[in-house]
Amino acid sequence: MGTLILHSFAKAYPERVAGMIFVDPAVGDILQRRQLAVIRTIYTVLTAVSYVGLHRPLWSALMRPVTSKMPPVDQARLIQDLCDKRTVRTAAREAFAITGVPTLTEMLAGLPEVPVVVMLGEQADRGEAKGRAAMANIFRSAMQTYPGGQFVPASRSGHFIPWQEPGLVAETILRMVDTVRPGEVSPEADR
Repeated sequence: MGTLILHSFAKAYPERVAGMIFVDPAVGDILQRRQLAVIRTIYTVLTAVSYVGLHRPLWSALMRPVTSKMPPVDQARLIQDLCDKRTVRTAAREAFAITGVPTLTEMLAGLPEVPVVVMLGEQADRGEAKGRAAMANIFRSAMQTYPGGQFVPASRSGHFIPWQEPGLVAETILRMVDTVRPGEVSPEADR
């Protein structure tokens, strides 16, 4: 749900935004109300069982198909972060606060005129094959027509690009910084 937070910040404080990078964003074109209801249900259950410590095995089982290709140390770190009781309870509050997700077109229309990059993991997780392909088409098309827009496919990633291709995320951030502040990124930082 980071996309919604980033979008809300950009709308509230456009003068503080020089560029934006959406990493595998959730948008209304793909994430429908039915899916939001499923997310709320998952977090309701996770919150309830977190009081007796059963959220870790449940969350681990839910995430196993998504994390199975990650290095074991990264799997453990991700599960540790996701299973923190405060994380679970905060995510539940966020899920219930979200009543709908704007489409990509609606999000772009409300942004300040700054460069925007959309990164998308191209590897479909369980049950995502059609959704991933549709997302790629939507994002690629939108970024081709958006002034200052760029589409960055993450060919070896699913939804968790920062864990699956951290180097690509870092390179994209550095390119954005160089775009908004030309010449300020040191050559060593590109390595």
